[in-house]
Amino acid sequence: MKNLVKLAMVALVALSMNACKNAETSDKVAEKYLNAINKKDYSTARSLATAESKDMIDMYENMGKMGGETTKEAVIAGIKCKESGDTTAVCDFTKDGEAQTLKMVKKDGKWLVNEKKETPPMNMDNMVDTTATKDTTAKK
Repeated sequence: MKNLVKLAMVALVALSMNACKNAETSDKVAEKYLNAINKKDYSTARSLATAESKDMIDMYENMGKMGGETTKEAVIAGIKCKESGDTTAVCDFTKDGEAQTLKMVKKDGKWLVNEKKETPPMNMDNMVDTTATKDTTAKK
């Protein structure tokens, strides 16, 4: 009976160690997501992303339908994710030689891409009033 308990404990430890090895790392999930987007496999991309990311994936899909994307696949390379604590990561990679980043979050023990569709902030300093007219009445 003692041997059976010992055997069960060893099996449990081995099983838990194997489960940790097979866990999807942030790097692996980022690679799968980027490859899915690159191959226009949007259903796979959605399964690897947060609910907030669905709008961004829809935008990629709609651009593809409108011909906004080329048929040539991009070259994705050098995916390296840096995890901050247990819940967030930022992944750096290159797409056709251009540096890019991808944000990730961990929900329910699973890494997910967190690529939100956002409007870039407006820089008011660079805005020009094109309706303004030059004041020619002022004397020097």
